[in-house]
Amino acid sequence: MREEKSVDDEEMAEILGNDALLRGLEAGSQQARQRRGDFVA
Repeated sequence: MREEKSVDDEEMAEILGNDALLRGLEAGSQQARQRRGDFVA
């Protein structure tokens, strides 16, 4: 990432409370570690 962004506590709670989003992030993270999928530069 070229920029660093911060989120407030309310926004972080919303993110952490979204199970579908967290599953998608985890799946994407695993794919990146395994060098699978499409990568955008």
